[in-house]
Amino acid sequence: MPKSRYTHRSDGRYQVKVNIGKNIEGKSEYKTLYAATERELKEKEAALKAQLAQGVMLDSASQPLAHWAREWLKTYKNNVSYNTHFTYETIVEKHIASSDIAGIPLKDIKLGHLQQLINQKAAAGLTRTLELLKCTLDQMFEAAIKQRYALEEPHTRP
Repeated sequence: MPKSRYTHRSDGRYQVKVNIGKNIEGKSEYKTLYAATERELKEKEAALKAQLAQGVMLDSASQPLAHWAREWLKTYKNNVSYNTHFTYETIVEKHIASSDIAGIPLKDIKLGHLQQLINQKAAAGLTRTLELLKCTLDQMFEAAIKQRYALEEPHTRP
């Protein structure tokens, strides 16, 4: 009988370590996956490998939208004028970080989530804020794709 690559743990779960690449020092990094059955573990492993093949940075892609918005502001909008930075900061803090979708992991954000946020702001009659919000979200997701935190941009404009 061939030996399984999966380890059966004392708690009844199965585990496997998947090589997710090399760190800055050139050492291999692994992510450990767990599942109740070998079949479920095999599916999780295949999904992880598919994400890796598409270039998604796993740890950063799991960060909530609000965290990415603040990181984006600090990294990409640090060298703009005071007033421009203040505008972006207001959009991030008042309209993105305090929204219902702020806690959703970046990799799980879909166009529907963003559309709900946009619809809420439109219903409140915030026309200029709505334009700035769309612009900010587009820039945030464009940067996330370049950083390989997301696979595709959930465009907010036609």
